[in-house]
Amino acid sequence: MSRSVHGIVLAGVHRWGESLFERLLPRPLLPVADSPLICYGLRWLRDADVRAVTICANSDSRLVHDCLGDGTALGLDLYYYEDLMPRGPAGSVRDAGLAWGAHDFVVIEGSVVPTGELGELLAAHRSQDAAITIAVEAAADSGPAAAALRPAGMYVFGRRALEAVPATGYQDIKEVLIPRLHGCGERVLAYPIESPCPRVLGVETYLAANRWMITRLVNGPELLPRYWRVNGARVHASARVASPVRMIGPVLIGPESRIASGVTLVGPTVVGQGCVVGEGAVVSRSVVWDYCRIGRHAVVDQCILAHGAAVEAEARTSTVLHVPKAVARPAGMTAGGGLRQSVRADGDRRAAGPPGGHHRPLDIPSSDRSLTGGHSKPVFDQVGHA
Repeated sequence: MSRSVHGIVLAGVHRWGESLFERLLPRPLLPVADSPLICYGLRWLRDADVRAVTICANSDSRLVHDCLGDGTALGLDLYYYEDLMPRGPAGSVRDAGLAWGAHDFVVIEGSVVPTGELGELLAAHRSQDAAITIAVEAAADSGPAAAALRPAGMYVFGRRALEAVPATGYQDIKEVLIPRLHGCGERVLAYPIESPCPRVLGVETYLAANRWMITRLVNGPELLPRYWRVNGARVHASARVASPVRMIGPVLIGPESRIASGVTLVGPTVVGQGCVVGEGAVVSRSVVWDYCRIGRHAVVDQCILAHGAAVEAEARTSTVLHVPKAVARPAGMTAGGGLRQSVRADGDRRAAGPPGGHHRPLDIPSSDRSLTGGHSKPVFDQVGHA
């Protein structure tokens, strides 16, 4: 795709409330199926050959820059616009976009996983000579007889739509810009998409997005780089899975994690990087972030374990959120304030160490030390499945 198209990702962070979950990480960096949420939108743009992308952020979301850098690892040229006013979504798009000579601007929200073909969306926008095209999907609460549609978090702006946004003040897309364009007689096009676009708005939608993405990645025909397909699971090549382990998919096990013998993993479940799951433990329908520890014979069901969280041996928990006992700074930040993970071109993530930036070996119980051998591929002596 030519330079006539520029990508813009709205990644400004505004907390929904004061809950602990909302303070853990900026929303675009929440791990969904072991990858930062914002990366799905960036890959969607890249796969449609939109290579130059501006990320609109604010002072609360500078960690996005620390995580993504210049975009080389994702095969993109990333640029950053910091909204200091605030200017709102339309204002940010206008200010970031007018610096480029592109004719069309693909705008996506940083809390959405885009679906559908971007090429078809652009073709519809151009064929109708629209000022702005809004990707819409069926509302989740609409009945079978209803035709309710809602914005899916993806737009195409023509250049004249950007020029219609005032240079000052807070400017929203849905409540301000679209009515203004209608009032000027400009064409505003609604483009229905068939596949739903997962959107993260809180804990429930975060868990739902993980379930959707884990199922899609594990059951899809495409292969994840450096992941092995094992029954109903995808396991990273650097992970160690002892014998026997029962995995009832879909299950995703990230780099350098250690799964002891007798463990049962029930999907949809993701185990992040550098985790240790002790002998005989059961992890069901849960999202386990990086460097977590689950003790021997513990039972974890429908939980989120934030970076570095621990569940004691033989504990049984269905508490939605678990965090480290002492959280001196937001999870995922180093002592210098930077995100401890980086994004690589093949979708893997390499971390500098456990939360807090300390470089120390994992404290693996003696019963699990057989999992730490220096093999170049995962250990699958015996894996059970339903």
